[in-house]
This record gives sequence, C-alpha cells and structure tokens, in this order.
Amino acid sequence: GIEADEPRNRLLVANSDRAAFQGGAGQAMLGVYDLTSGDRVTMVDLAAVNAEANAYFANDIAVGEDGTAYVTDTMANVIYRVDSAYEASVLHRFDGDGGPNGIVYDPSGLLLVARGGTLWKVPLDDPAGATEVALPEEVPGQDGMVWTSDGRLAIVSSSGNRVVALRSSDGWATAELAGVAPYEVQATTAAVAGDDVYVVRPHFADEDPPSVERVAFE
Repeated sequence: GIEADEPRNRLLVANSDRAAFQGGAGQAMLGVYDLTSGDRVTMVDLAAVNAEANAYFANDIAVGEDGTAYVTDTMANVIYRVDSAYEASVLHRFDGDGGPNGIVYDPSGLLLVARGGTLWKVPLDDPAGATEVALPEEVPGQDGMVWTSDGRLAIVSSSGNRVVALRSSDGWATAELAGVAPYEVQATTAAVAGDDVYVVRPHFADEDPPSVERVAFE
C-alpha cells in the first residue's frame, strides 16, 4: 500500500517481503519519501516494536489529520502507529484469524480496517474497543479501501471481482450498501481521481505488468 500525504508533501510506502508467505519472517517497514523530489526521508522499522511476532507483512497505510500514520501488518495481526517524529508503536493487536489488510482514517476519530471477509472499526481514543461492523451482505476478500469523492467507503473485494461502496448512519456500527462496481480481472486496491474510482490489477498469475481500470458503480 501507498498513501500520498499531500498536506505534508510526503509519500508513505508499506515495505514488506513476500517471504512471510513462504515460511520466512518477512518484514514490516514504513518508507517515507518527499512527494516532490522522490528523495527518501526515512525508513521506519515497524517490526522492531513487535518483536514477539513470528512473521511480518506491512500491508496498507492511512494518515490522520495530524500526520500520524497507521500501518496494517497482515501476518503479525496488528496496526502500527507512527507519529510525526517517526516513532513507532503498536496501536492495536487483533485476536483470531484474518490479518488486517486495507485501512482508512475516518475524521470522526476512528480507523476502518478490512480483515478477510469482515470490516472493523478501531476508535483512536480506545483502540481496545475495536468492534466488527455489521455489513449488509458478505464482502469476501476485502483488500484495499478508499473514500470516494461523495463520502462512500469503497472496498475492493479481491476474491469477488467487485468494488463494494458502503455508507453508515450510526458511526460505523452498521453499514448500508451504496453501490457495486464489477470488474473482470483480479484487483487488490483502488485509487480516486476526482469523481472516478480506479482499481489496480496486479497480474499475479501472469507476467503482464500491473495495470489500472476505471470502474463504474451500478
């Protein structure tokens, strides 16, 4: 995952290692780059604050209004917090299966986190109070997530070949369906440009380079 933090002219990059899925330890780092020049500002070793884990895989990033970064680790089953001084800590540790994947920041003061077929909300003032969001229908293989220009949460269902848009009227205790955008080739994450939503196709199963596709909600 990557996140453009335009107010602070930074590009944040989740640095991980596929060895975590092949019996190795992998890694979890957060790379920070100057958004204009591309120069590296720092590389934060997230795994260093979570030494008890057996494997690591930094996956996705969200940035709060104050510049704090939140990074999911799918293998270690945690969310890291990285403050503006680039000091890292573990914000929340999930129990059970379904490592965290996609993550977005909600200005109401919470994080929304994809975990397999479930969506969770994590209050920043009480991370231990994380709860599962009641969804209107099953959304399998939840991967990358973005906010659309009109305020919907768009979740890429990598195993369902569709983007599912949700809204909530109760602080994300529950969610309502607000649109579905199908696509044909597997996608893992999405980006917003104006009013348009694009999915990223990684082409894991072939040698073609990654590509993007604009999707339309029905």
